[in-house]
Order: sequence, then structure tokens, then C-alpha cells
Amino acid sequence: MTVIDMRNFFHDCDVELIEINDEVIYYAEEKVEEGHNSLFLLEYNRAEQQERIVANYILNDEAYNQHYFAFENDIIVLMENGKSLAWILRIDKKTGKEKNFEQINFIGNFLQCKALSQDHILVLTEENMEHRKLFTEYRSLTGLKHIAYLYDMEEKEYHYIKDERICESDCNCFIPYKIKGETQLLVLQPYGTEREKEHCFKNKCWLGEDVCDKVWTCDLESLIYAARCEKEILMEVLFTADSNGMIRYIGMDVDNMYFKAKHFPWNDLRLCAVEKETGKRFVVSPLTLKEEEKEAEFWIDTVNMRGFHITKKEDDLEIRGFLNSYLKAVFPKDTGCFITCVDDRFILEKYEAQSDQGEFCFTNIYDTRTNKKQSYESRCKVKGNTVVLY
Repeated sequence: MTVIDMRNFFHDCDVELIEINDEVIYYAEEKVEEGHNSLFLLEYNRAEQQERIVANYILNDEAYNQHYFAFENDIIVLMENGKSLAWILRIDKKTGKEKNFEQINFIGNFLQCKALSQDHILVLTEENMEHRKLFTEYRSLTGLKHIAYLYDMEEKEYHYIKDERICESDCNCFIPYKIKGETQLLVLQPYGTEREKEHCFKNKCWLGEDVCDKVWTCDLESLIYAARCEKEILMEVLFTADSNGMIRYIGMDVDNMYFKAKHFPWNDLRLCAVEKETGKRFVVSPLTLKEEEKEAEFWIDTVNMRGFHITKKEDDLEIRGFLNSYLKAVFPKDTGCFITCVDDRFILEKYEAQSDQGEFCFTNIYDTRTNKKQSYESRCKVKGNTVVLY
């Protein structure tokens, strides 16, 4: 495990970590400098333990929110205030060169966004007072309540996507990934929350056939081509689950995509996986607790795809790894919230407290071999075997 303590770099500023890799860490700082609200995009060199300003900008309007996306060569920032325009900024990581800085105008108010590649960003908008009449006409023609814009940063133009699977989904439901260098897109269509889906099973005699979870895959280039030419987007169904079951995306690692699947009639919950390259499906582990396991839970670190079975004893917690982990450990029960385990040795917990001075966040690191614990007044982010304190 490598612990990188960056707390000394951050003073009187809002920080968002954008990317952690083996060589550098990219992050954004918003702070007041010389009387101006400023945005800094920075790079921290892990070997040299030095930071470098990649780019900086004065923020003239505090009402704007920043959305950050990191790719191999670029950082994309979309700035919006929830209204009918946004600014899109694309910066070269190495040189700080500004590749794009454009204002784009929408019909409706900004709702959500997701960068699908370092050249394309998807924006969803919703009805507002100014464009109510246009939205009424749009709904009558398409049956859709949101408008989807696919903005091409190379061509500096956007295309409309009129597909229910895109327009009516949450942007967190679009997951880009690569197979042999080609970008694919996972499109998730869950029906409500997990609790709502189970409620549908219990009341299915009153519900129609629309109660269904769906997971689709498509080639990103095909989606871009279809949007540009106003053609149908061809997608392949990966999973469906009617009112008798549920399928929910958990995360992915280098080789596999992971899903939680439940069959309600048998109360059978499992963690399943799909190999990215072959499409082969397999069961990783059951997730249904046994009758005697009332004080137990399954915990999955969805960022690093590590899974743990946690059993609460009188004074201790017993933890066993079941996904990308062989951990077997017992450690003292604390007041913190379990985060993950790194290197099958170091257990991380988060502890939050409140006082008259404000809110405090602590990160605890417990060594299961030496039984020693270190506590830091800090937030943390874990990527692989790297723990960043900030």
C-alpha cells in the first residue's frame, strides 16, 4: 500500500480529485485568490512529490457548477448553472493547451452530463418556462420528456439523440469501457430503486409488462454515427429482468463487468460477472445471507471491485474477501464505516464527527498483521493500492 498525504497542499479551498494513476494525480481546486474566485487544474507528480499548475481560470459567476472528466490525454470540464447554456473546456494534460472553450446553448434547462470519450460529451436537458411550448411539441412528436445533445468537441457541433434508452435515463447509467482499444457503451435501464422493484414483484398482478430492468451494450462509434445521421441506434441486449427478478450494475475491473442479480420468488441474490471480450457469464458468489447470519453483510468496494463478507461479533468484526481478495481477518469493532481493504492487509475506515467548529472527517488505517491503527483527520480516496489523503 502507498499512502499519499496531500493535506499540506490544500488550504482554504474546495478540492476534487479527478484522476489517480501510477505516476500522477490530477485534481481541481476552487479558491479565492486576489479577490477573485479561481479554478486551478493541477497535477501532482508522485515520484517528485511536487505539484504543477496545468491551467487556471477566474470564475466570474459563483452559480456555476463544474463537472470533471479525465481521459488519456485530456481533462474535460463542463461548467453549468442549471439553465440553458454551458461552457465546455478541454485541456491537454501535459501542455495545459486549451483545445476547446465553447459556450453551447440548449433548449430547456441543463439536467445532467457525461463525457463518453475525450471527443464527445452527452448533455440532457429538461423543460423550463422559457421553452415550455417547444417541449410540448417535442413530447407530442417523440414521446420523450428530456432532450439529449451529443456534443462533438472536434467538429464543435452537437447532434440530437431521440432514443428513449438515452433520453429517459440517468447519465450515471452510461458506462464507457474498452475492448481491444475500441470504446463500448454500457446502457443501464433499471426500473426504479431495488426496493421499488421488489414492491413490483409483490404487487405484480396489478402491474403491466413494462416492469423490467434492461442492460444494453453498443459500440460508441455506431452511436455517434447514428446520432449524426439521425438513424436508429443499434444496441445489443445483455440482460433483462421482469417483475420476478432484478439486475443491477455494480462496477467493472480490467476483465469483467459485475452485476447483482436477484430472483424474488426464491429470495436468491447473487453477484454475477460478464467477461468483456468474450461475453461469457458466470456467478462470482451468492449474496444471500444465511438464517444464522443476522449480524453479517456483504460489502463491495465498487471503485476497486473488491468484495468482503463482514460479520459483527461482540467486540470484533470478522472479514473475509470473496471478490478479488483473499483477506481473512478479525479486528476490533470501531465507530468508523468500513471503506475497503488494500493489499489484503490494510483495512480502511471512515469516521465522521460534528462539533461546534463544524464537521470533521477521519480516515483510520488498521494493519491486520501488526494490529496497529493510524488515524488521520482527512478524507481519502483509494485507487488500486494507492490511498490519497486530502
